[in-house]
Amino acid sequence: MTNIQQATSENIEDITALFDEYKVFYKPKYDINSAAALIPERITKSDSVIFLA
Repeated sequence: MTNIQQATSENIEDITALFDEYKVFYKPKYDINSAAALIPERITKSDSVIFLA
């Protein structure tokens, strides 16, 4: 069974890598720094709800 949980600030490093892979898939530009800046802001401001499985 898959365990699904809402991401928190403790998961930022894992989310950043996953988000960057998503961006590379759709747009071939590697920019981990952009992902690293966006994810914490989204979680802190509650602009995004991210789930991990």
